[in-house]
Amino acid sequence: MPANINAILVCLIPKVAKPETINQFRPIGLCNTLYKAVTKILVLRLKPLLSNLIHPCQANFIPGRKASDNVIVVQEIIHSMMKSRSKVGTMALKIDLEKAYDRLEWSFIRLTLQHFNFPSSWIDLIMSCISSSSLSVLVNGKRLESFSPSRGIQQGDPLSPYIFILCMEYLACLTQNEVTEGNWKGVKTAINGPSFTHLFFADDLILFAKAIRSNCITINRVLDTFCSASRQKVNLSKSKIFLPNYLDHSRFGFLESELGLKLSKSFGKYLGDGKLETLSLAGRFTLIQAVTMAIPTHIMQCTMLPGKICSKLDKLNRNFLWGDTAEKRKNHLLNWKTISRPKEEGGLGWLIRDGKTINFWHDHWLELGVLRNLISGPLLPNEALLKICDVWDSQGNWNLQSLSLQLPSEISKFILATPRPLIPDQADCIYWKAAKNGQFNSSLAYRLWSARNKVVMEGFIFQPTEVMKKAKSLAIDFFYSLRHKNDKPPKVETLIGWTPPPTGFVKLNTNGSVLHNPGHASSRGLLRDSNGNWIQGFSHFLGITNSLVAELWGLRDGLTLARDLHISRLVVELDAKAMIDLLKPVSRTPFVTHPYSALIDDCRCLLQTFERVVIQHAHRESNFCTDLLAKEGNNLLDSCAIVIYASPPSFVVSHLLADSLGASYPRLL
Repeated sequence: MPANINAILVCLIPKVAKPETINQFRPIGLCNTLYKAVTKILVLRLKPLLSNLIHPCQANFIPGRKASDNVIVVQEIIHSMMKSRSKVGTMALKIDLEKAYDRLEWSFIRLTLQHFNFPSSWIDLIMSCISSSSLSVLVNGKRLESFSPSRGIQQGDPLSPYIFILCMEYLACLTQNEVTEGNWKGVKTAINGPSFTHLFFADDLILFAKAIRSNCITINRVLDTFCSASRQKVNLSKSKIFLPNYLDHSRFGFLESELGLKLSKSFGKYLGDGKLETLSLAGRFTLIQAVTMAIPTHIMQCTMLPGKICSKLDKLNRNFLWGDTAEKRKNHLLNWKTISRPKEEGGLGWLIRDGKTINFWHDHWLELGVLRNLISGPLLPNEALLKICDVWDSQGNWNLQSLSLQLPSEISKFILATPRPLIPDQADCIYWKAAKNGQFNSSLAYRLWSARNKVVMEGFIFQPTEVMKKAKSLAIDFFYSLRHKNDKPPKVETLIGWTPPPTGFVKLNTNGSVLHNPGHASSRGLLRDSNGNWIQGFSHFLGITNSLVAELWGLRDGLTLARDLHISRLVVELDAKAMIDLLKPVSRTPFVTHPYSALIDDCRCLLQTFERVVIQHAHRESNFCTDLLAKEGNNLLDSCAIVIYASPPSFVVSHLLADSLGASYPRLL
């Protein structure tokens, strides 16, 4: 294999907070893409054979097996050891291999492949991949001089895990031979059950045996033989001997001297106190998420924990969060049910203004939720700190191509439909998502306080069924009250059509449409003079949003177009009454907390640029031309650029002429 194809950059990942020695780093090989393509092909051809070649004691990376299966087996064996009252006693050894990938001898790899009777051409190809590598260490982002290794396989190479488990099969064979000869006496979970001696989890080994001296000698012999052949080394500081609690550990001191390992009462981890007194509430909350909630998650993947255990875990986390100690219990200001709710159900959201405050990846500014939670894959160090404004181009449009990660199409469309305000120098702000206008007022506070009092004082818990009953009851009362009101006059069929603006005025008709709500959205509009002549029109695919945002986008685009054409007198005709309510009275006072304030404020400010402006409601029957432009907007799904029509498109001409001649259409009013 050509040397340049197998040139590997080695990135050193620290294992501890402040590494001081080289063994406190984990080297990760960044392989050439072409090399990885070759080795992935080799892996695809190798994987179907592994289940027949590898003993069931290994489950990692093997199709049809799960590492969690062996975890369950270990748990059952340990449980059996704890319940047993055998006088001889049993032991479990946790063996950690130090720098397992880096120490693996190339000659041993070749012998292993030959042992499994792989074709010589196949062995040569694999050895060529392993032995032709050249390494360059990255230090502070700079590449040091390259060198060629004499042994080891690379973490990051797709082939490495499979080569390693094949080599570990030699250790499994050595163990099985000793069991067959009667030198290694394993552990049974039942009288007539199988004898367990070993389970492998990549470079972490669990060995089981009776706690007798002869077993210690056999285990040492097996490990020494394996390490001598493969150049592996047992990490004595991370390896340990586990004995059941019922045994008197003082009687088994010979195990430490024979095996060179320390006795332990568990395989668990010790977690320090985290300097509790120096941690803020946010710091303790982060520690709970990263450590005490994460560790049980791995266990829950293969074991159903009893409800009592889960409750005890919640209690430990709850006490830690509020700073409880053995000597003093502090007040818990929020109940655990509220704390454990998803962040997405929180009441505050971000309103985009200048984009200088909001973090692009980690703040909740997108309707879908926090963007980092929606995608997988690593971020570049500088990207994690990106603000919203860093993802805009000079024109204020979204520049998603500048990101190292390619966002899914649906997420990109939600982002593209999020507008940047035209008004400069406004700071980002937060709003209350539970209110339609985005404002948290005394009425909301009173309702929240009343609900809280019912829970705390009366023990009343709000159930979804009760909310439904209350809503249904209010609806029945509402419709009952309508029956006792004066009947409205019957609707009359009325002819409605487009009406021209007064002389000297230009009429703007806009519209927004959404396929489902929210869904693919587009806006469109057109400008006509008092004779019904076409001035300009536009179509704009927005992305994915709701109908009100699409209507606001359309109005903003139309007002911008009219301003750029230096129109001074304008009639704005809309078919959405909600839009008119948002725009009146026309003022420069910003809608600081409205969820769509960016678009509303832009429209209100644009309206101020005209000498005279009239806003009026019109039914859909007088707005057919904009509906026809929607067809073009729906054809622009791959582009969010606005399309300007200097002349009317062919599919609009006939309706444009009909409007100018006073055509009308029936509607019940």
